[in-house]
Amino acid sequence: MLQISHPPSSILIQLNPIYLTDPLYLSHWVSVSAIYDINLQSPVKPYVGARVGLNRVSFDTTEYSSNFIERYETRKTKTGLGVMTGIGYDINQNIALDAGYRYNHWGKFDGVKVHTHEVSAGVRVKY
Repeated sequence: MLQISHPPSSILIQLNPIYLTDPLYLSHWVSVSAIYDINLQSPVKPYVGARVGLNRVSFDTTEYSSNFIERYETRKTKTGLGVMTGIGYDINQNIALDAGYRYNHWGKFDGVKVHTHEVSAGVRVKY
């Protein structure tokens, strides 16, 4: 809305601002990974692996001013692929400490390639 006050010697121009709420971004995935331990005949074992999964990305935002409210929602599901590498240290036959790197390609959403690089550390349980 544009308001102009008179007399011309004092002009007041006021524009209604448009506000954008904080967008809500969610991602969910289900995946299967296969990991191959390279046996060096020691407790330290490097490994390589691959991942395939379904990735769902949701993005919601609301734009509003005094004249309107608009809500934008995007939800897409894509197949993703990933690779991983790292080192495990066997504590015993079934448990290993783990440090690794993972690259995941989530897919292309609205023309934007979505991917992640992850560094992790944890405990692996083998059965």
